[in-house]
Amino acid sequence: GEMPPRAQVAIIWVLAGLVFLALGMQSLLLRAFLVLLLVPLIYKFIVIDNRYSFLAESQWQADKTLSMLVLSEIQRQGLPAKPERGRYRLEVVGVPEIKQRPAFIKRESIGASLYVWDDGRAERIRYLYDSMGVDWFWAAKREDRKGLIKYAEAMPSWPLQGSIDIVNEVILVKFSDYTPGQLLEICGSPHKCH
Repeated sequence: GEMPPRAQVAIIWVLAGLVFLALGMQSLLLRAFLVLLLVPLIYKFIVIDNRYSFLAESQWQADKTLSMLVLSEIQRQGLPAKPERGRYRLEVVGVPEIKQRPAFIKRESIGASLYVWDDGRAERIRYLYDSMGVDWFWAAKREDRKGLIKYAEAMPSWPLQGSIDIVNEVILVKFSDYTPGQLLEICGSPHKCH
């Protein structure tokens, strides 16, 4: 079976405790038994840890690729003049569809797209772009976001033509319909937005 990612933190302490226990034992038979128990546990831990590292790195690369595609489309459309504060306002609607493949299994936050974390919040996605050296964006303010709902609902979803637009000086990127968390953040309730 699979070990939950949070249990991996605890397993390090358990393994260390068993090693110290084995070192302190007088009985050679018990020490041998403990070592035989530890070898497969350590092996399983290494395999799981490597797999999760691969998943996280693979998703990070996929997020960077998606980010570059979005940036290319934004630039293709022509950016408005740079605002006074030096950054454009960004609104992200929905989350991109991430296809589950055997190599890309999402477990809690491991292997999860940064675009999906926190229900697709533009502020988190802005930090993603910042980490890539693209410091162009601020997350759009609540008032701006509320005014864009009807327009965003009529837009096609990514990667279709028209899924990125500049509306009222806000760069609007639509991956899917609004998530319940996005509507809650904008309107205080998903039902108050309409």
